Amino acid sequence: MKLRIALLMLVGVLVNGMAQAAGSTFKEGLQYTVITPTPPQHQGDKVEVIEFFWYGCPHCNSLEPYVEQWLKTKADYIDFVRMPAPFSGRAMLHAKTFYALQVMGELERVHPLIFDAMHVKKIKLDTLDEMTAFLESQGVDGKAFRAALDSFAVQTQINRTTVLAKRYGIRSVPTLVVDGRYKSGKGFTSYGEFTELVDFLAAKIVKDRQGAASN
Repeated sequence: MKLRIALLMLVGVLVNGMAQAAGSTFKEGLQYTVITPTPPQHQGDKVEVIEFFWYGCPHCNSLEPYVEQWLKTKADYIDFVRMPAPFSGRAMLHAKTFYALQVMGELERVHPLIFDAMHVKKIKLDTLDEMTAFLESQGVDGKAFRAALDSFAVQTQINRTTVLAKRYGIRSVPTLVVDGRYKSGKGFTSYGEFTELVDFLAAKIVKDRQGAASN
């Protein structure tokens, strides 16, 4: 217990300067909002960050390279998770595609290719046939993809994502959720500010945990 407190204090010292520097830029109610009801204070040293996105969203596509760059330098105490927004229509197809590719072990390779196809090459991926044909052109087994799409594993992930999206009030994308306590809002002047906000909020959470652990 004493070791965990000491580690939290050390991390708090390292990130406190970051939080103070960014704090003058980000305002509650503008760039981020507090999620209610607020969950209990999490235990442990990790801060989970979820990005809710949709392949068809141009803003998600524009944010993607900033996220990829941030992942190379993010703090070790941040756990990053992508979740496809389980909206209706083609967004649901895209959400199931994301998880099917994950089940198949193809997600890391194909994820950026889908964004590129839709937003750079302007390829329509609105139907299952269109998505299957595209994935086959990228070396994915179409029959295995369709089987994975209807699998229990994919449906389980969709159900979980749907529950979390409802809990966090996800109505638009991209939306970043930090520790289940905060979510990104509006008022950004650049896509880079999304990841800066995450660093700011994660640092704030670590500092709050440090204070709670010392009491």
